[in-house]
Amino acid sequence: MSYKTIFHLAQVEYGPIEQPISKKRLIKKLYDLITPHTRGFFHDESWQPIHKVWEIFNETGLDWNITGSRYDGSMPPERKEWKFEINFTNNRGRPDKIYGNIVAAGGGSVEDPLERFDVTVVMSDSRKKTTKIARRKERIPGGMAEGKNVTDFDPSQLAKGTKVEMKEHSTDPNIATEIAMDHLEEAGDCASCNGAKYYNLLENMEKKIEKRKKNESN
Repeated sequence: MSYKTIFHLAQVEYGPIEQPISKKRLIKKLYDLITPHTRGFFHDESWQPIHKVWEIFNETGLDWNITGSRYDGSMPPERKEWKFEINFTNNRGRPDKIYGNIVAAGGGSVEDPLERFDVTVVMSDSRKKTTKIARRKERIPGGMAEGKNVTDFDPSQLAKGTKVEMKEHSTDPNIATEIAMDHLEEAGDCASCNGAKYYNLLENMEKKIEKRKKNESN
């Protein structure tokens, strides 16, 4: 089944990454390639956005492997996590490694949380740190809205987004607001923009899903 997102995914060219390369630069390059394919929400039974990340790794010619995957312990499951490692030659000419986590966090119904999900990719030089960041924030460190203030965004969208993210990701209003700011930044939802209203689109989509379910049950 093909996957759909609320927003159009930008086309980013990718190819072999030359080595040696610094760890910081490699991580940035990978985020630049991956991020356009992990924005928004997905409806997919075969984890297409995750496979897209693996495809990008293959196209870049990196030596990488999946080290594990698992669902969380809830029933029905609310998230799935993959772990991976990337071997490369650093800028000192020495063998080095990057550790990564991908988290698909459910935002669907109570009966099937993963019928709709968003994707977070986290990479760092430490397996422990990567796992900790992924499980705490479920988003890329720093985020798309890094350096932005709450006043940079549409206040009605930010307020609505904070409520949504507190239900889906965190009961901490500060973290929920940061996640909402990331989504609004991705969607071009700044205070002076005329772009799509991310959380309005999300709300309308959920209403259509509920309406469809009611019609199917009648």
